[in-house]
Amino acid sequence: PNDAITRAEMSEMLVRGLGLGGGAKLLDGKSLPFTDVTSRQGYIAVAYAIGMTKGMTATTFAPGKSATRAQAAAMIGRTQEKGYAIVELTFSDTASIPAYATYYIQTMAAQGVISGYADGTFAPNKAITRQEMAKVLYGYDKTIGKAKNEAATALTYTDLTSIADW
Repeated sequence: PNDAITRAEMSEMLVRGLGLGGGAKLLDGKSLPFTDVTSRQGYIAVAYAIGMTKGMTATTFAPGKSATRAQAAAMIGRTQEKGYAIVELTFSDTASIPAYATYYIQTMAAQGVISGYADGTFAPNKAITRQEMAKVLYGYDKTIGKAKNEAATALTYTDLTSIADW
């Protein structure tokens, strides 16, 4: 749960979460502007085609690089319809949030999908962990009516004690 998610893994998670996994099979092997994408190519191609993601540069995607919290917010936010309310960000490190991610963090914070840490920071440049991504995706699914508030199934993972209680 505390491992970071790579940019390629996040692309796959989001494409599958949107129900576009079949498109990934169709686009696997198709040309991308990124010279460094060799695996999960179909998922990255779908994410790129629908405007969910951009490269680190015009020709690099950095698929193995850890995704940051700001990048995750931007990628998820780009899939949402426009017109959501925004909130003023009051994190103590708001000034370090990249401009490309500010609007998306504002809208998702207003929806209760994304939040900061107990110390008042958002940590936009920190790698997003698997458990943080799971929480954000669940919050997003609740916002769009995809997730249900049903009782949770008892968890039996061997690393259960390392999962945060939030």
